[in-house]
Amino acid sequence: MEKEDKFLQSIFHSLWMSMLFGLTENFQSIGEDYFISLCSKQSIHQQFLIGNVVSQDLSEEYEMKSKTKQRYNRIAGLYDILEAPMEHIFSNWRKELLKEASGKTLEVGIGTGQNIEHYPAEVELTGIDFSEKMIEKVRNRTRHHPNVRLLLMDAENMSFNNNTFDTVVTSCVFCSVPDPVKGLKEIKRVCKSGGKILMLEHVRSEKKIIGNLMDIINPVPLTIIGANINRRTYDNLLKAGFIPEQIQVQNLWSDIMKLIRITND
Repeated sequence: MEKEDKFLQSIFHSLWMSMLFGLTENFQSIGEDYFISLCSKQSIHQQFLIGNVVSQDLSEEYEMKSKTKQRYNRIAGLYDILEAPMEHIFSNWRKELLKEASGKTLEVGIGTGQNIEHYPAEVELTGIDFSEKMIEKVRNRTRHHPNVRLLLMDAENMSFNNNTFDTVVTSCVFCSVPDPVKGLKEIKRVCKSGGKILMLEHVRSEKKIIGNLMDIINPVPLTIIGANINRRTYDNLLKAGFIPEQIQVQNLWSDIMKLIRITND
């Protein structure tokens, strides 16, 4: 119980720090976002004028991705500081997750590279992220890890061939992928048949009061840093084509933090 209380305090501390930083950088970026919005609308208007059919959904998806990317680019320099209160707990979960990685391994959303030191030495690691600043940050952690390759890439549109990786890893990533089902389908595609998918993710609680509270609070972290706290990742896995028999779920903290192991078909 004491451990859960400390973890909850750490979450609120990190959320508070993220809010403070996010509010500051959002004030700084209001003009920039407004300008981008105007340019996007102007571009769409011009395309209509020349007869192209532009989907509003595609426009909104592009805008969401663009804003999320901008937020992570801005927060990259302070990301480890914001995560520090929870890292003493997360590091143990990372070790448990990554000891099972083997062979050619893909980490989706490698962030600042906090997982790198926990991979087995024989793993041949490829890390992708859609934030240029995050990739720059993680390069400092790969100097003594020659088996690590870093690529700027969108989790929803990977350039890898089918059946490329023996293991695919995600760590608190699918809270911020704009279209999580599309991203999960990509993971399924690039993972070899019989390969492992290892996920450390926070999800929406199924406890009525807590789940509803997460729904109410969700717009705050979503607006500030582009992260959802109420994703139903298990349901999204099923939508992406995985079946229950492939999925093993281990609760790490309440029913919010989960370690998910999947055997790909």
